[in-house]
Amino acid sequence: MPTPTSAEHAGYIVFKDRKVVVFYTNDLKATMSASMLPSTSPEAVYCCHGTEPLMRWTGDTIMHRKALVAPALIAAYNKCMNAVDRVDQLRSTNPTQRREKSLHMSVFTWLLDVSIINAYALQRVIGGSTSARVALREFKREIADTLTRNEKKLKQQRDWRQQKRKCDALDEAVGSVDSLHIITPNSTEHSNGKLTCYLCSLRGMAKNQNTGAPSANAAFMSNVSAHFITRVSFAPTHPICRTL
Repeated sequence: MPTPTSAEHAGYIVFKDRKVVVFYTNDLKATMSASMLPSTSPEAVYCCHGTEPLMRWTGDTIMHRKALVAPALIAAYNKCMNAVDRVDQLRSTNPTQRREKSLHMSVFTWLLDVSIINAYALQRVIGGSTSARVALREFKREIADTLTRNEKKLKQQRDWRQQKRKCDALDEAVGSVDSLHIITPNSTEHSNGKLTCYLCSLRGMAKNQNTGAPSANAAFMSNVSAHFITRVSFAPTHPICRTL
């Protein structure tokens, strides 16, 4: 294996804003034993310092671009920079909403969004045509639903238990009403539910009401029915009065 003779700062990149970017690198780590080596050779792998050809317009060509050798880092960025811009677009149009604006929460949601976008891209490649029809927003919704499914179920159970305790307390305080002398909405199974008020018909008036008493089998106005039903309930011939 040849002895490495690379420069001290080989591979360093100096960025200058709004100026020419300076690359300081060498093509090989060491001088190879032959001018041509196969790509599977350990010596070739060891000597390669990470360069990659780039196709660029140089000004002296018209129909075709010219191949320039650049560091692999720059070649990778030029090849994938469109994907970087695409990720930024997807993240900005489908952000994870949050109330907090603190720095640590912003970093966490940014990492979460990038991870979901990467998982979405992998799923589209691995899943085939079926997963390709799933939008990113729906993909994020499914992840959120999976992560919060157990908590939602526990919350529904807690709400149901609290509602049941409220109903039980109301029944204990008031008691359940099982009397037939209660005003209820008229049935709309065979009509519109509006019937002529019984008390109004006794006075020669025709007023339709949608409430009535099942025991009397007639419609009643809610503001005058209490007097009539109370009088009927406490009549001497009523079963309740007979038991007293």
